[in-house]
Amino acid sequence: SALVYILFPNSVIIVQGDHLEVWRIFPADGKVDETVAFLDFYVPEPATTAKAHEHWRRNLDLTLRTVEEEDFPTGETIQAGLLSGAQEHVIY
Repeated sequence: SALVYILFPNSVIIVQGDHLEVWRIFPADGKVDETVAFLDFYVPEPATTAKAHEHWRRNLDLTLRTVEEEDFPTGETIQAGLLSGAQEHVIY
């Protein structure tokens, strides 16, 4: 499990069991329907061995694959739905 902190308007901090992720998301070129995401991936100590380096490479690959194959496509369908005009109002 992970602790997730959402910092309005564009940052997410994810505390995993063995590392920390900081995601920052910005509009791309001033567009409201495109973004640029930055990931800072913090580990508890430098990967000084081949085994440690491979562990963190696999961990980062899993993180990126999950976001690219699950989270981003979900966000794209949500954005498409919002832009469709099918729902005129959103109430929080």
